[in-house]
Amino acid sequence: KKNVVICGGGIAGAWTAFHLDNDEQERFHVTIIDPKNYFEDPTTQPMLMCDPGTVEEGRFANSIAPYNKVVAKGKHVCGFVQSISTTHVEVGNERTVVPFDYLIMAMGSSYASNIKVVNPTIEYRWKQHQAELISMKNAATILVIGGGVVGCEVAGNAADRLHKVNGCERRRLYLFTQDHTFFLDRKGTSTSTITWCLSESRFI
Repeated sequence: KKNVVICGGGIAGAWTAFHLDNDEQERFHVTIIDPKNYFEDPTTQPMLMCDPGTVEEGRFANSIAPYNKVVAKGKHVCGFVQSISTTHVEVGNERTVVPFDYLIMAMGSSYASNIKVVNPTIEYRWKQHQAELISMKNAATILVIGGGVVGCEVAGNAADRLHKVNGCERRRLYLFTQDHTFFLDRKGTSTSTITWCLSESRFI
C-alpha cells in the first residue's frame, strides 16, 4: 500500500482521509496528523451556539467523531507538524517521523474567535460552547451581522431556542444585511426572505 499522510484533520483533511481509507481497491494506508484526537465539523457552529446539547448526545455530540472512526484502517498521529522533507514529516516535540509516499496539506484556516480551535479535549470544547450559550442567554438583544446562509441560520436558531432571557420574553433580535435591516418581532413581521429562512421558528 501507498502511505498517504494528511496534515490537518479539518473538513477537507478528514473527508479526503475517509474516502482514501475506504478505497475499494485498498491501495492506501492513511495517516491523519492533527493536534486534536477528534474531527469537528465547523459548519455546525451556527447551531451549536444556541443549543450544543451535551457531550454524549445532541448537536455537539453529532458534530464530532474520533479520528479512529474517520480512518478505521489507518491511524491518527496527535501533534503539530514540526518539519516536512521529501520523504517524511516530523510531528510533536519529540519529532516523531511519519514517512509518506503522498503528502496532502489540508491545514485550513484559523480565526480569532472559537469557531475553530487548535487542540482542546472534547470536554473542554463542549465547555466553550456552553460559555457561548450562557452569554447569548443573558443578552437582552442579539445582533447578527450578515444575512447570508450562516447569518440566517444563527438568527433562526436564536429565535427558536433563545426566545426567553432569564425567564422573560426577549425583546429584540436584529439581523443586519448589506442591503436591508430586518427586525424580527414575536408576531412574525418580517420580509419574505426572513420568513422563509425562519419559517419554523418563533419571531422575537
